[in-house]
Amino acid sequence: MKYNFYYFLLFFIYCNNCLAQAKQSKYNDDFFEGGLVSNATPAFPVPMSQKPVYMTLLKYNTKDVYAGNLCVLEQTRVMGFEYLVMCSPKVKFKDKIKTFFYNFGTNLTITTRNGFGWKKRLRQKVEECKKNSGDYVW
Repeated sequence: MKYNFYYFLLFFIYCNNCLAQAKQSKYNDDFFEGGLVSNATPAFPVPMSQKPVYMTLLKYNTKDVYAGNLCVLEQTRVMGFEYLVMCSPKVKFKDKIKTFFYNFGTNLTITTRNGFGWKKRLRQKVEECKKNSGDYVW
């Protein structure tokens, strides 16, 4: 009986993460302005460019994020996520408990996509990016 509660909790966190991603990508159309279609719409609708939607891992400090390094940003996007520092205005949760559960669901999803050991592989790629870009201190 107690395992059913844990399964339900994991399912709820996963569904909440999926709904948040769906809400982000709902109105990415260039011709959609405030609920009305603008006059600049072409005669034939142009299909939306499919921008990939990346999951976000919330961080409180920028110790291992390397936000200014484009190589690190590219490596995290290859794995399907981006780091978001908590001082950003995009952050929805400012409570540490909600942030923990949000990151738990995101980490679970990233682990299912990239397999176990994805953090170690990312750390190795970050070290390589630091050496190639000059961020590495001997």
